[in-house]
Amino acid sequence: MTFVPSFRQSWLRRRFNPMTVATYLKKNIDPANEYAGEIYEHFDMFVANRRIEPDTKVDTLLGGHRKLLTLYAALSRCRYVAYDMRAVGPEAVSVIHDLVKQHVSRGAPRC
Repeated sequence: MTFVPSFRQSWLRRRFNPMTVATYLKKNIDPANEYAGEIYEHFDMFVANRRIEPDTKVDTLLGGHRKLLTLYAALSRCRYVAYDMRAVGPEAVSVIHDLVKQHVSRGAPRC
């Protein structure tokens, strides 16, 4: 079982070289994995009717989208994960629970 940590970045790195969604996915998810592009299907909360793009900065994402990003990375590696719902809004809680239930029932690889 793997714990899904919250996304963290040092102040210096966040200030001078902030990580984008595409960079995070390249570092943490295999491009051939089914979860590699799923984060781009969600809408950005800051700009109405705009989806999350590869050049979106991770530190501008709200709590639910950040958690989804780290959760996709963990689910690409393991079947069973432990995660918390700190700083996640009520609309993202149901999306996250449904995603995890679907992943576990599908029978993904074990760690």
